[in-house]
Amino acid sequence: MSKELEALRNFISECENDWKTQPKRWVDGAINSNVSKYMDSLKSILTPPTAEEVCEALSEYLQRKVNIYSDNTFYYTEQRQIGECDEIICGYGWENEHHTIAFEIDLPPHLITLIGRFYEAQQ
Repeated sequence: MSKELEALRNFISECENDWKTQPKRWVDGAINSNVSKYMDSLKSILTPPTAEEVCEALSEYLQRKVNIYSDNTFYYTEQRQIGECDEIICGYGWENEHHTIAFEIDLPPHLITLIGRFYEAQQ
């Protein structure tokens, strides 16, 4: 799917350039405004989520603060009898460095997709 997304990104970029350099081709201001809103919407959909966005979504779902290590591993801190312990949610590239995501807890599909899009942008 990344090839399709890249093609769509290129199309959006070409449309934006064309729109900026030859606005008369885009008919009138009302259509320009609608095209601009549509392109902004497409850009936001195609933009991979940031680490902060993933942490926020995971925090909301798990009802606890989620952080990310420098190696892009998502975790939360749990209070235990012996003190605090970091619980891993998922990490990237753990299995023989073959660019795999290892999930340590069960998550719903929308969060798995969000995390996958985040890691895909890290390559």
